Amino acid sequence: DGVIVYDIPELNPDDEYITKATFETDAGDKELSFMIDGSYEDNLGLDYSINKELKVSFVTKKPIVSITRSVEENTIRFGYSTYLIYTIENTGESEAEIDLKDELPDCIGNTYTWKGKLDPGEKYSLRYRITPEKAGNFELDEVLVKYRDRYGNEYTAHSEKTELEVKGIIIEKTIEENTVTLKITNTYSEKAFDINITDSVPEGFETNRSLNFHIDYLNAGESKEFSYSITKFGTASELPGAKIT
Repeated sequence: DGVIVYDIPELNPDDEYITKATFETDAGDKELSFMIDGSYEDNLGLDYSINKELKVSFVTKKPIVSITRSVEENTIRFGYSTYLIYTIENTGESEAEIDLKDELPDCIGNTYTWKGKLDPGEKYSLRYRITPEKAGNFELDEVLVKYRDRYGNEYTAHSEKTELEVKGIIIEKTIEENTVTLKITNTYSEKAFDINITDSVPEGFETNRSLNFHIDYLNAGESKEFSYSITKFGTASELPGAKIT
């Protein structure tokens, strides 16, 4: 709250008096009211008064941040690397203080974070190298961006989900009653040779056979299954994943 005083010595007929005032307000669109109180006299010495409410609508300047994420190569072979590319843009009218966080699956990479500032109209790109630890088709969840204006007001932005295919040998492990089934699929574009699979059962389960399996070769897109029986005698509730060499 404040008072601004103007002293106008004289206004002739048809004259205009224009003045400007600058003030700060927190972010957000709003309507503000101003009270104009004044007095004046004419050339005969008669006094007059002004008492008027003036309502003004404001659209305050604020940041508008968007985030996109893409993959340099959407399809890679197991054991190879690719890059996640993040593009952040501020299309608003004020500076943004930004916190980016991408919580990736453990088999894809570590959680990626970045902090920085973007001026109005500024765009910035980031690259993060990933080397997936298993083959399969993955849908990476949205990237979350939190950003703040100069008053500390917080906003959020999200990217779209991202698809990533890692070609290789995929194991699907299922259990039905006392039977465990391992389905081995070759998603490479060519034949795969000399595939060894090792499975295990934790404490609380037992089986009467070896859990080492071998496949001489699998054609591209071909699958093969192995099954074995288990007996549960403890409190264990989960079976670990099988391994391929």
